[in-house]
Amino acid sequence: MRVTKIWVRLLILATGLVVPVLMLVYLLAAEQSGAIQFAAAERRGVEYHAPAWNVLRRMTEHRTLAAMVISGNNDKRDAMLAKQREIDAAFVKLAETDARLGEEMKTKELLQGVESSWTALKGRLGQNESMDLQALMAQYNQIVYDMGRVITKMGNHSNLILDPDIDTYYLMDATLVALPQTQDRLVGIEMLGQELLRSEKIGDAHRMKLAVAAALLKEADVDRTMADVQTSLNEDQNFN
Repeated sequence: MRVTKIWVRLLILATGLVVPVLMLVYLLAAEQSGAIQFAAAERRGVEYHAPAWNVLRRMTEHRTLAAMVISGNNDKRDAMLAKQREIDAAFVKLAETDARLGEEMKTKELLQGVESSWTALKGRLGQNESMDLQALMAQYNQIVYDMGRVITKMGNHSNLILDPDIDTYYLMDATLVALPQTQDRLVGIEMLGQELLRSEKIGDAHRMKLAVAAALLKEADVDRTMADVQTSLNEDQNFN
C-alpha cells in the first residue's frame, strides 16, 4: 500500500465502503418487493373472496327454502326460484373472477365441480320436487362443503391465511373461516326448527340436538367472531 498511488488507495477505500452499502440497499429493496408482492396477493384473495362468499351464503339460504318446498310449503316456491336465480348470477360473477385468478388460487378445477353439482341439483329439483328430503340435503351439504373448500384454498394460495399483522389476521379469520361456519350452522338450526314444527311433540333427542347446536353457535361461532373482530379493532391502531 505504501507504493500504491493515492488515487488507487482512494478507489479501494471507496469500493470497501460502497459495496456494503449497495448490498444493504439490494437487501432492503428485495424485502420491500417481497412485501409488496405479498400484499398484492392478499388483495387478489380479497377480490376472490367476495363473490365466493356470495355464492356460499345464497346456497345455504336456498337449501332452507328448498327443504320447506319439498316438505309441502308451496308458498315458498317463488322465493326458492328467485334465490335460485340469485345463485346463478352469483356463479357468473364468481366464474368471471376465477377466470382471472383461478390459476393462481388453484381453485379452477374445484369450482367447476361445484358448478356441475349445482346444475345437477337444479335439474333434480325441477324434475321432482317431491324427492327425498334427506337425499336432497346431502347434495346441498356437499355443495356447501365444496364451496368452503374453494374459499379455504383461495385463502391458502393468496397469502390471506398467512397474514403476519395481528389486526388483519383476525379480520381474515372472521371473514374467511368463522362467518362461513356460522352461516352453515344457522341454516342447520333453522332446518332443525322446521323439523320440530312438523313433529307432534319435542322429544329428548330433539332437545339434545337444540342444546348442542345452541352451545356450538355461542362458543364456536358468536364468541369466536366477536373476539376476532374486537382483537382486530384493538390492534388496528398499532399497525396503521
